[in-house]
Amino acid sequence: TYVLILGAYYNLQALLYLPANGIVQGMRPILSFNYGAGEKKRMKQILSVCTGLIFGILTVGTALFLLLPEPIMDMFSKDSVTIREGAAALRIISLGFVVSGISVVTSGALEALGEGISSFIISLLRYLVLIVPVAFIGSRMFGITGVWGAFPVAEVLTAAKAAAEGKEVADNPYTGGAFTWPCPSSTRVTSDYGTRVSPTSGASSNHKGIDIGASAGAAIVAAANGTVKAANYSSAAGNYVMIDHGGGLYTVYMHCSSLAVS
Repeated sequence: TYVLILGAYYNLQALLYLPANGIVQGMRPILSFNYGAGEKKRMKQILSVCTGLIFGILTVGTALFLLLPEPIMDMFSKDSVTIREGAAALRIISLGFVVSGISVVTSGALEALGEGISSFIISLLRYLVLIVPVAFIGSRMFGITGVWGAFPVAEVLTAAKAAAEGKEVADNPYTGGAFTWPCPSSTRVTSDYGTRVSPTSGASSNHKGIDIGASAGAAIVAAANGTVKAANYSSAAGNYVMIDHGGGLYTVYMHCSSLAVS
């Protein structure tokens, strides 16, 4: 019975979150473009419209689950016990729908601003890290009701984390101005950004940076003020340095002859 109820719920919640995620997918490139253009006012408008639409969808879903759970469950089973237990589950789970909109919007916005790791963490919290232990503890304390209650609890906790991540990015915008050329001794570009003929076997034909030809030991400078996030060696990048400039902007300097920062 409970497996059937859980399966019914996941089928139903897809009807809510698929359009919500569709809005986020449409929002991301527009938000990224305006972020790069420095259009903060337009970014706020985009977030406001998308948040309103997503909250509207999730509010409708909450109302349906609270007011009409029996007819909804009747579409999946004619067993009276399953319908009764399923209706109780839908009412409890739906309490987390609206607040989950914070996580959905914030995760999409963070990805649009280059904060992919933070976005991934939010998704991981919603679908695995929080829901599993909370459901386990809830089942020990309240039985099956505790399992259903784990859904809104996990959504509230994830929304709090998402709001904190979003505030941190908003409070630390990129303010460095135009980037400085990172190699003062040479302006010779040996491989440009974008599509290229692979220079060596196995190298990507979609270049995600630019190659600058310079003498071994030539100075490399940071393109803008920032904080060193990594100074390591890898087989693909050689000696490399990653610098965080704030606001989700990073620069990476690969194939260095040596490392002078840490």
